[in-house]
Amino acid sequence: MALIRPSLLRPVRLWALVVLLACGAQVCPRLAAANDEDAFKINIRTSVDRPYTMFSKKPFKEHSKLYSLAWIRQAKSTGPAFVEPVDEVDLLQHLHDVLTARGFHEPASGKVPDIVLTVIYGRSRLRNPYEDKTLDIGDSQGMDNTVIGDANLLVNERTPGRHEKSVAAGEEKIFIAITAWDFPGFSPTDKPKQLWRTIINVDDPDQDLNLVAGKMLAAGSAYFDREINEEEVTVMSNVPDGHVIVGTATKVPPASPEK
Repeated sequence: MALIRPSLLRPVRLWALVVLLACGAQVCPRLAAANDEDAFKINIRTSVDRPYTMFSKKPFKEHSKLYSLAWIRQAKSTGPAFVEPVDEVDLLQHLHDVLTARGFHEPASGKVPDIVLTVIYGRSRLRNPYEDKTLDIGDSQGMDNTVIGDANLLVNERTPGRHEKSVAAGEEKIFIAITAWDFPGFSPTDKPKQLWRTIINVDDPDQDLNLVAGKMLAAGSAYFDREINEEEVTVMSNVPDGHVIVGTATKVPPASPEK
C-alpha cells in the first residue's frame, strides 16, 4: 500500500488553520452566506374538519393515523411546466418517510384503513388565504372537492406586513397538497368526507421539486391533522448540518524543509 508522505499533508493542514483563524476575521460570514443561499422559505397552510355546533366548533380531536394511499396526481396547469419532470416514486418515498416519523402507519394485510390519503402536486397559483380562507385545490381527480375552511372571513387588514404576505401568497408556487379522507363506505351514494388537508408550497416556482420535496414534506408533516391560527406559517428549510468550532488561536511554526 502506498503511503502519503507527511510533507504532502502540511499544506492542507496549514490551509485549514488559515480558514479557522480567518473565521474570526470576516471570512466565516461569507461561508455562512453560502449556506444561507441553500435555505429557502416553506409556506404551510392547513385545515381540519371541525363542524360547527350551535355556537362554536366542536372540540379538536385528532384523527386516526391508520392510512392507505389512494393516488398521487399532478394538478392541471395552463402555466409553465416544472423545470424538471417530477419523479412520483421518489416523492412518495419522501412522504412515506415523514408519515412514519409522525406515527402514521399502514394497516396489516387484509385490514381496512381508517383514512385515505391523496396527493396533488403542481406548479400554479393557489387560492390566496389572505383573501379566501378555503383550502380548495383544483383538479381533485375524482374526489369530491369539499371545502373545509374558517367561516369567519373577517381579518385585520392593518396587521403589519399583511399586505406584503398577501401579495406573495398570490404569486405562482410549486406545491404539494396532502389530503386525508374518511375511509369511504360501500354505498355508491356515499361521498368522500375530507378530514384534513395540508398544502406545502414554495414561492420560487423555478425550484426543482425533485430536489426540495423532501424538505417541504419534512416541514409540512409537523402540521398534518393540525390547526393553525394564521393564514399560513412560514418556516426555513433545514440548513445542511455541519459547523466549525473555533478554538484558541495557536501560532504554528513553519514546517522544516524535507530532507
